[in-house]
Order: sequence, then structure tokens, then C-alpha cells
Amino acid sequence: MNLPPLPPLDLHTLAFVLGLGSVLQVLALYGQYRSNASRAGLGSWALGSLALVLAFVANALRAVPALSPYGIVANNVLFMVGAALNYVGVLKFFDRKPPGAGLGVFMGGALATAAVLTFTGADPSGRRVLLSAGIGILSLLTLRALRENRAPSIAPSVDFLSVVFGVHGAFFVFRAATPFLGLPANGLFMTTLLPITTYLAAIAGSILWSFGFIILVNQRLNAESREAGEHLQEVNRFLSEVIENNGALIYVKDLEGRYELVNSKWEEVTGRSRRDALGRTDEEIFPGGAGERFRRVDEEVMRGGKLVEAEESLATGNGQRYFLSTKFPLWTAGKAVRGLCGMSTDITGSKLDAMRIQELATQLGLERDYAQASARTDALTRLANRGQFDEVLHAEFQRLKRSGSPLSLILLDVDHFKLYNDRYGHPAGDECLRRLARALKAAVGRPSDLPARYGGEEFAVVLPDTGPKGTQALAERIRRAVEDLAIPHEGNSASAHVTVSLGTATRAGSALHSPDKLLMLADEALYRAKQGGRNRIETALGDSGPDEGHPDLVRLVWRDAAESGNATIDAQHRALFDDANSLLSAVVAGLPREVCLPLMERLLGDLAGHFRHEEGLLRAAGYPQAEAHAACHAGLLARARALVADYERDALQVGELFGFVADEVVSQHMFREDRKYFPYM
Repeated sequence: MNLPPLPPLDLHTLAFVLGLGSVLQVLALYGQYRSNASRAGLGSWALGSLALVLAFVANALRAVPALSPYGIVANNVLFMVGAALNYVGVLKFFDRKPPGAGLGVFMGGALATAAVLTFTGADPSGRRVLLSAGIGILSLLTLRALRENRAPSIAPSVDFLSVVFGVHGAFFVFRAATPFLGLPANGLFMTTLLPITTYLAAIAGSILWSFGFIILVNQRLNAESREAGEHLQEVNRFLSEVIENNGALIYVKDLEGRYELVNSKWEEVTGRSRRDALGRTDEEIFPGGAGERFRRVDEEVMRGGKLVEAEESLATGNGQRYFLSTKFPLWTAGKAVRGLCGMSTDITGSKLDAMRIQELATQLGLERDYAQASARTDALTRLANRGQFDEVLHAEFQRLKRSGSPLSLILLDVDHFKLYNDRYGHPAGDECLRRLARALKAAVGRPSDLPARYGGEEFAVVLPDTGPKGTQALAERIRRAVEDLAIPHEGNSASAHVTVSLGTATRAGSALHSPDKLLMLADEALYRAKQGGRNRIETALGDSGPDEGHPDLVRLVWRDAAESGNATIDAQHRALFDDANSLLSAVVAGLPREVCLPLMERLLGDLAGHFRHEEGLLRAAGYPQAEAHAACHAGLLARARALVADYERDALQVGELFGFVADEVVSQHMFREDRKYFPYM
């Protein structure tokens, strides 16, 4: 049966339409490539469409007899290249390696044969067979690559392209076979029908596969976007679980310090809900200084733009808690700090252990010091014993021998003490010695001076850097202090009360060959005091020259080891030392009350101000013994006010004043109690 012939179509018009369609496809695919330059395959597809455009441009050369063979070869080459680029683009799109060598041999062989046939003027059907077979095979290879990489997320576009390339490939394979089918010339594939069908197939195929490629890219992008969104949700869920179930306090704040995020551990430890925290600052949530301390660390992080580690503390319903906080800045896309993230690990247990260890170490140090002091202290009088006396005397002798400064010694003996023991008993004699020792210690002012029990009822005082005048003044004060005790002693030939006889000796260190010489001089002076009637002072011969010592017989000396590390506290301590030295010097010098009383009041005022400031710092630092320390302050202030009152009634002794300042305030409180809070400064 013969089909009616198709109405005549202008092949030039079809070629123009196909070329124009290919131009539009090039623009569409190039636009996709520009939008998704990282997407493999799009560039190859755009170049394939461009090859088709150029193929139809070359086809126009066939109308020029001299250029016709070249136009035919160029047309064949570009058609084959366009089909090959579609195949290569599909492989790249699915991250498959294109068969470079094999594809090159196939393309080169087919095109070289077609060129030979063209230029030798052979039957054009041979060239048509090669070209059609090559394009058909490449289309079918593209179909296979699509089917092998079909995934559910892109199945619709892959199926569509499979149909397009399948039909396109089948048509061109069939076209290659037409010379061998023996169809009659006036059959379905007449010479006028075949070119028309070829052009129509090329137009339809290129439009459809360009449309399919664009759909394929967008389906892949949508699938990847969906997968990325699901992955992001999974990551967010994971991070949320990590944050919520973390053992550390995790939080995020903005530039103003307002909370943007807190985890459940933060709520548990602080006792605040996240509803109360979000949008508020530390100063609003944690009054009493803790919020301000947190804010200072936050500002260091955001101002410096760097990670900061700091130890922080917070008073909670379960007591004081301590944290090791790591805070780092958060940045905007423009590299500006927008806030911070912090992670605070609760170290309360280890911190308290460290504090207990520190307290234990301090206590052990005190016990060690006490044991060492006991080994060098007389058990009855609590003064330095003979061993410590000998050690200090020799050490000062060696030191002053180098400097040439004077070294003084006072020896004193209780008058008729054997008769006292016989009359009142040994227990009373022991108590008498204890009272004398306390009076002696109170009378001796400077920390560098050493009162000691020399043996039995004998006592001694080592006075470094002290000349004869200062030594004699101190000896007289000691004599009067013992006399003022008014301890009855009926067997005393010098008085009805217990008295002492004293011998003093002073020599420049460079003038002595050994400390024993100074002892011998003082002992000779003591002997003369006893022979001279007792209850008196005698000075070693040669001690009548000018006083070579320091004018301040009573002076407190600041030690660097007493520094806390807090500049304000240490400055206040030094100021208190200056106040105390001014007062003691004035009282010892016998200055009138109108001079001494303002000095007392200044010391009392500075002491009260220092105590208030120190208590505030200790509470802010979370010192566990802050309240007990404040109670000590209250006791010292009460004692100071009582001493001022005694002074106003002329009932204050110099030794009592010095004992309060040097022992209770300086030695016991500043040098012992204050050291306990140093780790918190």
C-alpha cells in the first residue's frame, strides 16, 4: 500500500528553524550553567547545543559549490560532536568518568571515513550510514547512562530523557539502515521524505532533551536542597540534644549581655528558668555583684574578639558554686562580633577540696610554726628560751659586725627570788615569773628585739641597732613595769614588792670579737646593780658615749610576705602600719595627750574603714569564712575603743597598747587570719 506524499516542505526553512531552536537551547542551558557553575554536565550540554547551531551554519555552505564538501564535513563533525557532548555531559552530571580514549577512537574513525567519502565523490548513502549510525549509537549510550544512574529523587526527568534519547537513537539507527532495507523509491522513505523526517527528528529531539536536562538539574537541586534541609534538621536536633544533655552550663548572649539561649543544666544550677533568663542580663538576674563579675569577663571576650577562660563563682540555693568558664565570641558574616557562647563547668567539688587542702596546709604551717616556736620557747614564761637567745645573739653579732651598728644587751635578775620561793612556794614563784615575763614582753617594743628567759629567775633582752640611751630607756621602762605589778615580796630588801636589778651593755658590732664579751659586760653591770642596793640599773663601763642607735625604739616593720596580692588591701595594711608607728612613737616619747589622742583616733578610723572594705571584698569573692572574719574585726574594734577610753582615763600602759597593735592586730590578725583568704584574692 502506497502512502500519499507529504506536502512539500522547504528544507532550508527547517534548517533555519532547527538552528534557531538550537540557539535558544544554548541560551537556556548557558543560563543554567551560570546559575549552577559547580554542577557538572551543564557546560557540556550547552556546548553540545552550540555545536548543533554551528552544524546548521556549516550546512548553509552546501549551497556554494566550491565550499560544499567542506560544509558537508563540518556539518557531520559538529552533529557528531553535539551528540558526544550530550553523552559526556550525562556522565559528568552523575559523577562518572567519560570514556575519553574509546570515545575519541570511535568519533575519529567515523568522521575520517565520512570525510574520505565526501571528498572522493562516493555515493552519499555511505556517508549517511556512518553519520546516522554514529549519532544513533551516541544517543543510545546516553540512554544507557541515564538508566544506570536513575534515582527516585530524579526518576521523572530521567524517564523523560530516556524516552527522548531512545526514540532519537532508534530513528538514526533506522536511518542508517535504510540503504539495506531495499524499500522501493516511492515507499514511505522517499528521497524527499527522509531529509524532512531527519530535520523534524533533530528539531524535536534537541528541544525535548534541552527541556529534560533543565528539569533534571532542577530536580537534582531540589533533592539536594531537601536532603541538606533534612541533614540540617538532624544536625540541629543533635546539637540541641548535646546542649540540653551536657553536664556544663551552656549559654549564648548578645552584645548587650542579654541571654539568647540557656540549657537545662543552667536552669538546674542557677535555680532560674529560661523564661526568666532570655532577654535579660546577668546584672538583672544575679544581683549582689555576681552579675557584674560575669559581665566583666564577657566584655573581655567581645572587646578582644578572643577565647577567654576564667574561674567564676555564684551563690545559689545550694551554697556557693564555682565554675571554670570558657567563653568565645560569635561572629556575623561581616566578621563583626555579635555576641558570645559560654560553657561553664561546675568545679565546686574540686575547688572546695583545694580550699580545704589550702586551709589544712595553712593549719599545718601554723602547727609547724608553733612546734618550732615551742622548741625555741621557754615552757613556763612563753618567752624565747636560752637556745633561741644564743642563736639570735650570735646572728645579730655577725650581722652588726659587718655593718658596724651597735648591739645592746640587757640582763635582769629577780631580786631575792629564792626567798620569794621559800616564803610563798614554788607555784607562786612560777606565777610570779609568768607575770614578769608578760610585763617584759609588753615593755619591749620592736619586733627585732628579743626578750628571753636566760635561766632560773634571770631574763635577757637582745637589742640590735640600739645605742646606750635607747637601751637605758628601755631598761628603766622594764624596771618600772615590774615594780608596777606590785607583787608582794616580804623578803625583798629593796622593796615590799617584787623588783628586778638590770645590767646593760652596748658596743659597736665592729668593736666586739665575740658575743660572749657583751654578755660578760652586761653581767658585770648586773652584779654592780645588785651590789648597789638592787631594784636599779647599772650600765657597763664605756657605754656613756653618744647614742648610735635608731631613735624609734618601738617600731612595726612591714614584711613583703604579708602581701595579699590585692593592691588596695596591701596599701591599707601599710597605711595602718604607718598610723601605728606614729602612735607608738608618740606614746613612748611621752608626748602630751592632745598629740597622742588624735593619732589614736586616726588609727581607729583607718582600721574601721579598712575592715569595712575588706569585708566587702571577701563577701564578693565568696570567701566561706567571711562572716567569721567580720566578727574578728568587730572584736578588734571593740578592744581598740576600750584602749582609747583607758588612755583618756590615764589607765593605759605602753606595753598594753603595743601588745594590742603588734600582737593582736598585726601578728595574730594581719599575719595569720588574713593569710587564710589570700587564695580568694
